[in-house]
Amino acid sequence: MTVDDMSQSRSAEAIQAILEARAAALAKVDAEAESSEDGRGVMVFRVGGTDYGVPIDQILEIQPLQDRTWCRVPCTPKFVLGAVNIRGMIYSILNLGTYLGSGESEITKSSHVLLVKAVREQGGEPMELCLLADELPATRRIPAGEIRSSRGAVSARAESFVEGVTPDMVVVVNLGRLLSDPQIVVNEEP
Repeated sequence: MTVDDMSQSRSAEAIQAILEARAAALAKVDAEAESSEDGRGVMVFRVGGTDYGVPIDQILEIQPLQDRTWCRVPCTPKFVLGAVNIRGMIYSILNLGTYLGSGESEITKSSHVLLVKAVREQGGEPMELCLLADELPATRRIPAGEIRSSRGAVSARAESFVEGVTPDMVVVVNLGRLLSDPQIVVNEEP
């Protein structure tokens, strides 16, 4: 190994260490902001004409749908759009608008999927799946106390799966409750 090779190797190692330190610092800032009394971070996305929000800490990944390998799955309920391959893992795609009765969505060039993970309220086990978004989602901070009752603002079916609604009508979803619904798990029965 030459002096130049050792110098470049150390540079690469030093750069990697710096990047890891920065990533750790940014993660700490995000975690502190998430738990602050000023509000909480949510990912806001539109499905079938309704804006939904889910906590940022429950989002694992966001991918454009057209660039992913996905397919429809026969004999599944209408709310299961299909299955998608993300990094070699297969996930169901849930059309939240259809599931909660707020509207249909069509797959377009702008469609994305949000890979989410939440702990089910009943059973306490984590579950991962993808949620359909009509376009690229955006992050937003919802101030503490801004979420109001969703009574009358969402369908009766959606009422038990949402935390509430913001003044500009973002429906904040409780993923733990949603994933605990026995109807969300599609089982083949004889």
